[in-house]
Parts: sequence; structure tokens; C-alpha cells
Amino acid sequence: MRFELKCALKYLVPKWRQLSVSIISLLSIAVISLVVWLVIVFLSVTEGIEKKWIDELIALNSPLRMVPTKTYYQSYYYQIDGEASASNFSCKSIGEKLSCPVSDPYDLSYDPELPLDFPKPDLNADGELKDPVKEAWTLASSFKGAIPKEYEVSFGNLRLSLLRKEGMKDDKQESVLSQLSYITSFEGDNKRLTKMFLPQRKGDYSNLLINLEMPLHGVSSTFQSRVTPFLRTIHVESVETAPGGWQLPETCYPEKGKFCSCALVHQGKIFKIFIAKERDGFDHLLHRLSPYTPLLGDLYFDQGKLSFLSISGGSFSKKEMIPSPVVYIDEGSEFNATFNEESIIGAHCLADLRFTISGMVQGVSIHGEVPYQGLTLGKVSPIDHLSSYWIFTKEDGTVGIPSNTPLGDGVLLPKSYRENGAMLGDSGTICYTSEGASSCQEMQLPIYVAGFYDPGLLPVGNRVVLTDPKVTAALRSDFTIADQMLGNG
Repeated sequence: MRFELKCALKYLVPKWRQLSVSIISLLSIAVISLVVWLVIVFLSVTEGIEKKWIDELIALNSPLRMVPTKTYYQSYYYQIDGEASASNFSCKSIGEKLSCPVSDPYDLSYDPELPLDFPKPDLNADGELKDPVKEAWTLASSFKGAIPKEYEVSFGNLRLSLLRKEGMKDDKQESVLSQLSYITSFEGDNKRLTKMFLPQRKGDYSNLLINLEMPLHGVSSTFQSRVTPFLRTIHVESVETAPGGWQLPETCYPEKGKFCSCALVHQGKIFKIFIAKERDGFDHLLHRLSPYTPLLGDLYFDQGKLSFLSISGGSFSKKEMIPSPVVYIDEGSEFNATFNEESIIGAHCLADLRFTISGMVQGVSIHGEVPYQGLTLGKVSPIDHLSSYWIFTKEDGTVGIPSNTPLGDGVLLPKSYRENGAMLGDSGTICYTSEGASSCQEMQLPIYVAGFYDPGLLPVGNRVVLTDPKVTAALRSDFTIADQMLGNG
């Protein structure tokens, strides 16, 4: 070892008055340091990636699942619920069986007579019906560290309606996302799963607010009752002008100011003026207004009076306006904002909500109280973890998903939906088939997007939709599947 160290030091330690040897020594030290650093970085990165992959892989697949056999579904214990009035003549899931106080709900003196080929009951030594669900639950609970829970998986066609405003059009354009999906129960106490939740993005809260303006079909609710829980759980710091621009109210006109603008002319008179976001930001505005052949120039404010000086071929000329031309501020302009909580009293639509705004456009101050029209929410921070419309943290530290809201039941979607344009608050339905007495009918369960998650390496992760266990139970109660063992356990 000493010999090797002496040889290494001979070439690594710079020599006095030996320039070539010193340069080689310094280069050797630099190369060795770089290699060591790269090895450390590579190992740390690969270890982090491996840990992330493992967490993603086991978040939805780590629980050990116990499923009933075909014998269970053919037994008296399972099928007797379909013949008993106490069970509403419907078979029960594992969770319903567990919570039921009696194992045999059949009443011989009241319920219809059982068919001759009906399965025989499996009785214990005391002559009572055996309860395999409760016995299995007790056995699973006896293992150290084991926490038994029911799980359910159903199937349904998820349809999302995406309402978006494009450009200067007032009407919203609707598109539909549709996919046959696995509907499974949301596990709020799965800590690995909670790490895979995706944070809200810019525009999510605005989209949710827009969807709250539209009442759910068949549900009686007022705009005020739908929007109040949302506004009380967020703090709005700023608003932005919506795509297509924001009409500047006359009450917010500056006393004096000059703005680089584009004007639209009809019959020789200016009737609309668009103020650019910045003095040098004409490219985007001109491109958007190019179908209307806009005039480029300066808009002047003077004690409430407007004048427009057109720039054409390097010369300036004053253009005539209609008595009250409409002034817009280009999309993407941000203003500090404070929500006026009193405006929610008696509000019937988003335009009735009012914000006090202040900000600068091209160096000119714009401020005043304005309606929420032509605006979107900018910076938003939740006040409280308890929310009525997105995933929230409960008092015991577990995570909950909203259900029975004015928008329907909340669902947590894979991130592939977000990549295809879905946002928080988008509403839709889960379509499934219900068997009636004489025919099958398509049923629709109203849902909305309460959040997104990263399914990781799960092969069918892009089709797994997480929702409240009550929703999954409702789907399975009317859903017929050939292999029922895959649905509940």
C-alpha cells in the first residue's frame, strides 16, 4: 500500500520549478475529482429514481388482497340477502356484510319462500349461520401490523365535458373526454398514495368557479349556496384578464394616461379599442386581431375623455370614435385583487361577484371595484385544508375526497387526463348499466374532477379513477361482471 501511495503522490504533488510535472499533477487531480463527483451524483440520482419508482409501483399495488372464491358467491350466506326484505332484496358487499348485525337476514314468516335449489346454510356447532366475512376479518386483524380494509373495483364509462373559451368568442367551446375506466375506492390513509397527488395548476380554481355557476341537472341549488363554500376556503391575491381581453369599466378609467393600442373601425368610426399588455407587446395583440384589420396607435385618457391617434406610414392622424367606445385590456394582464365578501349576498351569477383591483398597465395605474367578468383568478392560496370541492386533510391526518356536492361526487383522475386538457372542476358522468325487471338501462352518475394523481408504473394506471367508497359501492350494486372475485374483497 505504501508503494502505491508513493507512486500516486509522485505524479499528483506539484514539483517546484518543474512546470510540466505540475501541470500534469493539477490535471490529474481535476480529472480524479470530476470522476469521483460524477460517480457520487450518478449513484445519488439512480438511488432517488429507484426509490421514486418503488414508491409509485407499490402505492396502488402494495396491499395484499384477499378475494372470495366462487363457492362464496354460490353460498347461502351470500345469496340469502337477495331473498330477504331486511336486505332490500339485494346482495351485499364485504363491507356491508361486515357492518350487518345479523348473519342471516331471512325471516321465514315474512319473506318469500326459498326455491328448492337454493343453497343450504352452513351452520356452526351452535346451529347458527357461519359468518366467513367476520371470521376472515378477525383473522386478518390478528396479524401484527396488518390493517384490514375493504376494497372495491367497478367499471364504467367516464365522460368529461370540457368548457373552454377560445379567443374573442363569448361562447364557450365544449369538448368531451370519454374512456372506459376502472372505478376504485379512494384510500385516504395510504401515505404513499398521498405523495402522488399533483398540486393545483394556474387556471384550476377559475375553471372550478366557472363550473359552479352552472347548476347540476336535476339538483335544486342556488348559485350562492354552490359558490360560498368555495370562496370561503381560498384567499385570492390577484386576478388576470381572461383570454380575449377584459372590458375596462368606465369607473376604472385613469384621469390621464397614454396607451399603445389597437382599434377596430366600423363605418369609419372606432368602436373598440384594445390596450396592449405592455408597450412593446403588440405582436400577440396584432396577431389575435389580424382578421379584423386593426389600426395601430395611441389611446389618450384625459378627465374621462378618450382620443385615439392613429400611426400610419410614420404619420399621426386623429380618428373619429363613436360616443362610448368599448375599451379592452389584452389578456394576461395581472392585477392585485381583494374579494368583496358582501357581494356574494344576493349573487346569482359570477358577474355579481366583485373584486377591488389595483395594478399598472404600461406604467399607468388602474384601480377600482369591478365585477368578476372577463377575469380569471390569478394567485390563489387555500385558507384551510377542509374544502368542499377538492381533496382535503381530515382532523385525524387522513385525506378525504368530496362527495354529494352540488357538482356531484368528486373523482381523482390520472395525470394523463390533465395532459389531455382536463382541469379541476370539469364535470361529467360515469355511465354504467343497471339491470331492471325486464331490460337493462344506462344509468349516469354525476361526477366532477376533484384532483389529479400520478399512477406511476401501474400498467393500467391511466384508466384507474379514484372516488369515494360509497360511489364504488353504488356502482357495484347495479353492475354485473362475469368474474365477481375481481371486484370486491
